[in-house]
Amino acid sequence: MFYTVKYGDTLPKIAEQFYGQPSMWRLIYEANPDIIFITPGITLYIPLPESINEKEVEKNQNLYKPTEK
Repeated sequence: MFYTVKYGDTLPKIAEQFYGQPSMWRLIYEANPDIIFITPGITLYIPLPESINEKEVEKNQNLYKPTEK
């Protein structure tokens, strides 16, 4: 899953949104080794457990799935 960073986001805030716990921010950090600073507009890869329901993920308007080629 991919997430586009918006103004005011931090890794702990994003982790809380996806995992329910801000302390899990390292999962996002480690999944994006080429990104040093997060700024609005940057796309982050969010590793999600397979158990997350697609309907819950689709509720977030700031998410998108890359188009397949």
